[in-house]
Amino acid sequence: MRRTTLKQLFQMGYAALSRLGDNCLFLLDRDADMFALFNIGDETVTFLTDTNQDLQDFPTDEELLGDVSIATEKRDLTADKVKVAIRDIMLRPRMIYGENSTVYRKFSTQGMDSLDPDKLHRLAGRVVRIANLYFTQLEPAGLTHAIITNLATLAAQLNTEIEEKDDAVLNRDEATENRIQLGNTLYNKVVILYDIGKTYWADKSEAKYNDYVIYNTPTGAPPTPGATCDAYGIVTDGVTHQPITTALALFEGLPSPVTMDSQGKWAAAGIPLTTLLMRIVAAGYVTKIQAINLVEGGNVEINIELFSGVTPPPPTP
Repeated sequence: MRRTTLKQLFQMGYAALSRLGDNCLFLLDRDADMFALFNIGDETVTFLTDTNQDLQDFPTDEELLGDVSIATEKRDLTADKVKVAIRDIMLRPRMIYGENSTVYRKFSTQGMDSLDPDKLHRLAGRVVRIANLYFTQLEPAGLTHAIITNLATLAAQLNTEIEEKDDAVLNRDEATENRIQLGNTLYNKVVILYDIGKTYWADKSEAKYNDYVIYNTPTGAPPTPGATCDAYGIVTDGVTHQPITTALALFEGLPSPVTMDSQGKWAAAGIPLTTLLMRIVAAGYVTKIQAINLVEGGNVEINIELFSGVTPPPPTP
């Protein structure tokens, strides 16, 4: 049976959703008398507090993707060692029989560099078997049992690391689904509470009614699904005002960090309109999290200052 993909019900980032949860808790406290009319009290506050805290404590996708990257790098490093070990063994039949011989071709190592890790693992197993089979003939060329055992050990290690990488991918997929489910749970609860607030304050207080509007759009509805915005800017040192060419800008919804050019300038296309924050990192500088306001179909300028190892000074009044 095909597994259905869990749909995210909220058109905002997880950080924004968590802030929405915090704001809902504030409104539950401020308007406690109003909510009491609907039998909403401590139990709802506890549920919302715990759910929002669980969401805040949940590993970010960057963390989970980092686990995948680490496992992939580890696997690929071992794969390179396997290739070196195979080449070491293949020198022996080449010396004894030549590259055009039937025995040499029996190892079938042609195109080894382009093989994926799974196929490379199977190739390593074949090389080990055939090397053992022809050991007596290849021993005069310097083949030893230790050389064959080294390849067998590396092949086993590669197999383990292939599985570890696959597990990291599965863990990320499962965590992504669990995070969506947790976010949906929080969002559904907030929507109900906000609908109650809007209904109650609709003819009593415009200001308090607006406190219960989730999406700041003309209709109060979520932004257009899939809507994006382009952005550009420059990252500079907050003291010297010199460009920081090594900085990276990270946006929720973009798979890869945005890099700077030789003048510290950057440009990013297709940022989801639901993205409310960007994070700017650079070696030796304090990481900055910047709130951003995107416009559907627009191209927004966002200039950033970073400060080296110190907290940025307060803005000038």
